[in-house]
Formats: sequence, structure tokens, C-alpha cells
Amino acid sequence: MGVWLECGCLVELDENNRFGLSYRASVDLKLDGDFTDFTPGVVAVPGGGKVSASSTVPLPTIIELSGFHQLNTKLAIHYSALWTQWSEYTEFKATGSGCSVNAGVCFRKPEEYSDAWRWAIGATYQLNPIIKLRAGFALDEKAGKTTLSIPDQDAYWYSVGMNYAPSSDWSLDVGLAYMDRSDETYTETSLFAADHSYQTKGHLLILGAQVNYRF
Repeated sequence: MGVWLECGCLVELDENNRFGLSYRASVDLKLDGDFTDFTPGVVAVPGGGKVSASSTVPLPTIIELSGFHQLNTKLAIHYSALWTQWSEYTEFKATGSGCSVNAGVCFRKPEEYSDAWRWAIGATYQLNPIIKLRAGFALDEKAGKTTLSIPDQDAYWYSVGMNYAPSSDWSLDVGLAYMDRSDETYTETSLFAADHSYQTKGHLLILGAQVNYRF
């Protein structure tokens, strides 16, 4: 569990232009569970087996700046730049008193992460008095070295959406987003085997809808 601080502000220059800034402080999450050593007497637990263990995982600091500009009665653009302090994540480690082979360390894997950015831009078009069309693109930069445990990659987001508002009381929003992760080839070394090469890629499709009613 953990407790974190979030805050933000909105500045409206006029009815057509506004900027937003948000901040979320880093927080350490503590995870408790069981660690199973499947390699008796070699990795962590004498004789192998299951022991209680814990791990602390840092959630990084995040800062985002965004903007909105109504260019005319039909077209608006919006954008954001989000910075994540991924360099806070340096290792994945679990510890427990039962892991006496390595002085209480059950598992440790160094991670190579750097701070990263996500860039996004989009547009909203008022097709007619009751329908708004939206589209956007985002680049989510790769933050860490690609590994078998965390196969990080650059992510490209493509999204479209529509707002249907037949009256001032209620409206319907629908959206579709497609994420394409770049192909990555990497090599890992196992404790018990030689180097192995791996390839990873990913795709994601998200469909969402919501109904809004104003009382």
C-alpha cells in the first residue's frame, strides 16, 4: 500500500484558450506475498520451497502540461506533454528472512530505466449542432531496457471518437483507440543457461462508451 500526493491547476486565458498542469508525487508501494524457490539450495531458500517475502515497488513522479485552443466555431486542437521519472525504478527485488542463502535476498533483477515523455495531439470538429468528431495521436516513449520480465517498447496510439448530444440534458460518447508497440529484439542471460534471443511486439484495441445526463 502507499499514499501519494496529486495536485493540478487550470488557467483560462479566455473562453477559447486554456492550459492545464498536473503533478503526482512518487510513492513506494509495498507488496507482501510468497516466494517459491524451485532450485533447492542454489538461488535463495535452503532446500527450496516457499517462504514469505516482500517487495517495494516505486511509482514514479509524473508531471503533465496540456493545452486547448478553439480555433473557430467548428475546430479545436488539444495537446499534452507528460514526463515520467522512470529513473527512480532501478531494480526489482524481493526480500524475506527465509531466503538465507543470499542474506535475505530472495530475488534481485537490476533494471535500466530512464526518464521518458509521452507526446499527444488531437482535434475536435463540430460536424453539426449535435455531433462532435474527435481524433488524436500519441507517442509513448520507451523508458527502460527491454527485458523478459518487462518488455518495454515505444508505443504509438491512434484514436477516434464521437460525441452525440441531441439535447442539453444528455449526451453519448464513443471512442476507439489502437496501440501499436514497436518490435524489439533483445538478449537475456539465464543463471543456468546461455544467452537467448527474444523478440516482442504488441497491439491493443480499446473501445469505450459512456452516457452523460445533466440534472
